[in-house]
Amino acid sequence: MAPVAVMEHVGMIDIQFAGYAYMKELVNEWRQTFLVFSWRILKFMNKDLKFDYIDLRKASSIRMQDSSNGYQNQGPCFVISSTGWSVYLQASLPRDTEKMYNCLLGAITTSGSTLSDQALTSNDIPVIVDRCITHVEVHGLMETGVYRTAGQSSRVQALLDSFRKDALSVSLSEFPISEVADTLKRFLRELDDSVFERIYYPAWISAAAWTISKQIQNKLEAAEMWFLRRMLRIPWTAKKTNERVLNEENKRRSLVRTIRKRQATFLGHVMRRGKLEHLVTTGKFEEKRSGGRQREKIMDGLASWLGPGKVSDTLAAVKDRVLWRDMIANAYKQGT
Repeated sequence: MAPVAVMEHVGMIDIQFAGYAYMKELVNEWRQTFLVFSWRILKFMNKDLKFDYIDLRKASSIRMQDSSNGYQNQGPCFVISSTGWSVYLQASLPRDTEKMYNCLLGAITTSGSTLSDQALTSNDIPVIVDRCITHVEVHGLMETGVYRTAGQSSRVQALLDSFRKDALSVSLSEFPISEVADTLKRFLRELDDSVFERIYYPAWISAAAWTISKQIQNKLEAAEMWFLRRMLRIPWTAKKTNERVLNEENKRRSLVRTIRKRQATFLGHVMRRGKLEHLVTTGKFEEKRSGGRQREKIMDGLASWLGPGKVSDTLAAVKDRVLWRDMIANAYKQGT
């Protein structure tokens, strides 16, 4: 296969290097292959002349080897290892082997500012997240306010920089629990992308805006079921409906109900204060009503969730703290 045809087949645009090299997988013999390295993915041509790939984010180490381990003892090589696999690579010339090693070394050790740029475990979890949570669970469950207590800012930043430079070589033994937990929080806070799936991101933002339309509610419930299936490791190939999953686990959808409950609790606090927030929530503009279907307001959604009744009845119930709490509890228990 000609190099041009190979490049078209791979379909990569941002290619850092490409060319022929020698490769050995585990106990197999050395063979010549064509390599294409782009971003943090190393593609190589297998024996069937089809491209396979190595996700370098999951590599646990990369080490140089002397010529005794190389192809026909013609020069040094290097080995990329992870759980369950190892790959030896060598270029035709020693200087090219060194260049290839340095290029892949940076891809394996360094981490960027997005989730897709992080070093990963074999379970596709960012190493920094896995290491910090595991450390807290092993050493810090008896601590008070584990994720609430802030660590020393300079040490937290130094630890975060170490993870970004080489997540696999970081040792947490000398850091207190508060600094490890604070490092995880700062990492999540400084990400350039969102933790949740981008397809669900608009639903979360809309939920934070108080009014939840039927469309947004459906998206939130879909996201909740996606998270539940992932935690229970239920693939879509199992052909289990969402209702069947909920019944087998004896669970109910609770995400939308929790959002409504917190909205109602906060609203009760605001309305009883009787200050500017009360006016913003219940006030009206002195102008002609616009044409078309009117937008749903904060009180419309909460009034329908709390039970049958008018918005005016809901506003009257807010003044009685005990009654309001009972209404919220009943709606959360019975509602959707």
